[in-house]
Amino acid sequence: MENLQTARKIVLAQAPDETKEAVTFDGQAKKLTVEAADTLTNFGVAYHTSGQSKKALQFFDLALPLFEVVGDKSKQATTLVNIGRAHAALGQPDKAMQFCEQALPLFQAVGDKVGEAAVFNNMGNAYQISGDIAKGLQYYERALALIQLGGDKIGEATALNNIGSFYHAVGDNNKALKFYEQALPIIRGVGDRGAEANTLNNISNAYQSLGTPQKALKVLDLALPLFQTVGDKVGEAHCLNNKGSVYYDLNVTAKALQYFNLALPLFRAVGDKGGEAAILNNIGGIYYTAGNLVASLQYLEQVLPLFAATGDKRSEATTRHNVARIYYDLGQVEKAIKYLTLCVQVERQIEHPSLEKHKSLLIMWKAEFKRAK
Repeated sequence: MENLQTARKIVLAQAPDETKEAVTFDGQAKKLTVEAADTLTNFGVAYHTSGQSKKALQFFDLALPLFEVVGDKSKQATTLVNIGRAHAALGQPDKAMQFCEQALPLFQAVGDKVGEAAVFNNMGNAYQISGDIAKGLQYYERALALIQLGGDKIGEATALNNIGSFYHAVGDNNKALKFYEQALPIIRGVGDRGAEANTLNNISNAYQSLGTPQKALKVLDLALPLFQTVGDKVGEAHCLNNKGSVYYDLNVTAKALQYFNLALPLFRAVGDKGGEAAILNNIGGIYYTAGNLVASLQYLEQVLPLFAATGDKRSEATTRHNVARIYYDLGQVEKAIKYLTLCVQVERQIEHPSLEKHKSLLIMWKAEFKRAK
């Protein structure tokens, strides 16, 4: 009941005048009509597209029980997928998986193969964010097989992009480029500028990893105005971050810092903790390379709670190791031991390949600290 009344107020307050007439309520059941729930969903999609995923969740959370009340399984499932996407964008892959798993049987019940494929795509994305990229690929491939049967061009391009991102993550960037370059003409053919910008961003990542930074910059110069045109703040932030990374690789650190500092407030504004963490890590790395260890620490220590919040254990372990190494270089061995101990604890949880090496280093540092006492 409270959700229905809140939904009514939000829709009537924020909908354009010509939309207000579509916002009707059943007086006996106190339920929003499907048209009003659709309006809530549209607001949510608009906010998510512009990178404001926290705001989008408010609308999706209001729409979901309304679709449940009217018994629309297809729209209920779509809303669950939208909620999952928003959580993924906020760096919360576990929550994203939970909502996608709820959506799958609903799509299957109504025979919606396109919706089922969307679930697989989003499950793959959530697994990739959480670090299980092999499982992510399994879901991407299931999505692609379903989509190609149904002829959904945007869905096909999304799946191709996702598979490309898997190969990028495992270091096979030539293969990643093949998938991205299959996706790009499909996206341009349907005129989706936002998806085009994301694909160009992906292509730039592959070029950068292949050691061709000038090619990466050219592609990013195409992507950035597209992100700005469609109002995608998250995409714009990632594009700026990527430009900063390319300039960092080219040893143009002043320009790298310029782009990182442009991206940071955008990530913070939309609540993207994963993106914020990446930027802070990058800035910390620049100061570390420049020999300013104290400034580097200031940025890296801001990163740790962000990785903890997003559940990115691998990145958390890497950052804890880096902080430990800086404290050791500063002669603060006790603090170095504290951070390396935490690093080892996280690495043990995820069976990190550097676990044994860092355990040995920890033993050595503890012995050194004991001798110095």
